[in-house]
Amino acid sequence: RPIAAPAMVRSAAAHANAGARWMAHGDLATARQYFLRAAELGPDIQSGVAMNLALLEARDGHPDVALRAAMYAVHLEPRNFRPYTILALVLERTGHLAAAEAAFRRAIDLNPSDTSLRAELARLVTSRTAIDQAQAQAMSAGLEALYQRNDPNAAVAEFLKVLELNPNYTEVKLQIAR
Repeated sequence: RPIAAPAMVRSAAAHANAGARWMAHGDLATARQYFLRAAELGPDIQSGVAMNLALLEARDGHPDVALRAAMYAVHLEPRNFRPYTILALVLERTGHLAAAEAAFRRAIDLNPSDTSLRAELARLVTSRTAIDQAQAQAMSAGLEALYQRNDPNAAVAEFLKVLELNPNYTEVKLQIAR
């Protein structure tokens, strides 16, 4: 075990640090408990706790909770690049690529000398371009199958490919519903 028993840890910072260590060891449930207790004990470290919770919840498969935590961190520290970076990573993971790109750009605006942020943005833009191309190709194939070949099964198969690339694509959901 990486830390002492919970009763021995009393300060907000110690709880936050313990949560980070538990998260690094892969025990997300214990990490979550430490982060939540840190938030209760220390209003001055709310942003850092929110950022850690955002990463933890994204990693643990809770994208809505992760997104709320990341947005809360941005709310608490709108002039700090770190919450925008976390927000960008969570948005990317949840398929909101345009919003993720905007969050990375805001992080870069706040910290223009950070080359790792520029590298992350370049990676996202490259990935987004490839996804956009694949999405457009699958959408086109789905529409062609539906309207020119009158093959709804093939159309649905293509539309499902689009949803795999972008689960937030409303037009595809409407086509499948038809």
